Amino acid sequence: MIILFDERAFFNVVGSLLQNPELLISGEYQLDLDDFPEEKRFYKIVYAAIHTLFNTDRKTINILDIDTYLSKYQSQYEIFKINNGIEYLQSAKKLANPDAYNESCLTLKKFSLLRRLKKENFYIDEIYDPKDEQKIKVFSKMNIDDILNHFERKILNLESIFASSNDGIQIAEGLDELLNDFEENPEMGVDCGINALNYFTYGLRKKYYLFGAKSGEGKTRFKAYLAIQVAVKQKIPSLFISTELESDEIQTIILSGLSGVPERHILLNQYSPGEKEKIQKAKQILKESPLYLVVLSDFTIEDVERTIKKYILAKDIEYVFFDYIKPSLSIIGSINKKTGGGLREDQILYLMSERLKALNTKYGVGIISSVQLNEDYSIAGAKAIIRPTDVYCQFIQVSQEEKDKLQLELLNPEWNRQNYVHMKLHCTKNRRGEKFFTVYLIVNHGTLDIIETMVMKNGEIYEVPKVKFE
Repeated sequence: MIILFDERAFFNVVGSLLQNPELLISGEYQLDLDDFPEEKRFYKIVYAAIHTLFNTDRKTINILDIDTYLSKYQSQYEIFKINNGIEYLQSAKKLANPDAYNESCLTLKKFSLLRRLKKENFYIDEIYDPKDEQKIKVFSKMNIDDILNHFERKILNLESIFASSNDGIQIAEGLDELLNDFEENPEMGVDCGINALNYFTYGLRKKYYLFGAKSGEGKTRFKAYLAIQVAVKQKIPSLFISTELESDEIQTIILSGLSGVPERHILLNQYSPGEKEKIQKAKQILKESPLYLVVLSDFTIEDVERTIKKYILAKDIEYVFFDYIKPSLSIIGSINKKTGGGLREDQILYLMSERLKALNTKYGVGIISSVQLNEDYSIAGAKAIIRPTDVYCQFIQVSQEEKDKLQLELLNPEWNRQNYVHMKLHCTKNRRGEKFFTVYLIVNHGTLDIIETMVMKNGEIYEVPKVKFE
């Protein structure tokens, strides 16, 4: 039986780690135990020993360390001895080339993916056959995305053959059914927590929403607020994708927003009376909520799509909070590879925005994202980013001049205190709805408190009816 594994690649990985254990965290690829087949127990045992020793804050790992560590575990140590482990490690350390470490890790990852595909009954012989030199040569030049895209293209080709066609219709065809459907199911999304936004955009629908904000004015926190309203308070399965902040940073933002306890108190463990009880209650609510978190710090558009598809299948998510549209090295490299290079950053960002709308349409999930604004409130990157959106609003801090003109501080004196700032949502695009309206808010970025104060439309104060949800 042929085992899908590259022993030469592993030999170089282990030898490189013995020379420089820091590669475990600085390397481009992170291996895990699933990357080693059960039939190759020796290799799995050796890698696990190195990984464990490194995590005990050892700056250097020698062969005696590994031997001593494994000697504590009888069955593993027997396998290590049977395979002449000490001699193997000595040879690997001497002959390894650390400059090829990333390439060797990629090779192990590729074979790990092939094993998983084969287990799922994909026919992998068409891209890898150990008896076909040409296929081996082509496979050696492929990366993970190339392998996944090969099989995804097959599914897409089948979709184009068997999926429903886009034949035209007479303009009134199906209109009775459409109106009857609106009668039973009005075009209303879910409560986003801001009444005026609910009114003008028909709630948070399964559309593509984009919010623009300057650096430091609350892009992530605003989406965290919306995620709490949708996933936690209404228990609608949702996914939060962070592209900048680590998971613990998102967790404390949402914990603070749900509990009402300032994030600073959480981070410093300095609670006022009663706040610890609020944290414990909020923690339990979050444990029971259908809100999921993924961090994609360096990603391609394909990574985003795969992540969304995974959570649709596994968790039946209905909304995706994507934080936020920005260029990454992987995106730039991936798109330039497909287009032949030469695209400007603004063009790449537009393509990414277009793909998010395509994912919204294809999978029927609401996608809520944001983009960074320049100091003059123009979009950092490209104005074209908003073209594919269904709703686009700027989320910006109100100037003192505007506060004075509208007497905002006089209207809401009880809220004009430390940690609260005046913000506004100015909507310039709203498909199927009214646009060029402005919602004035008082926001506490620390606890995600948001209070509506005033709505302006066509230069006048607009009284917004209270929106009711079933």
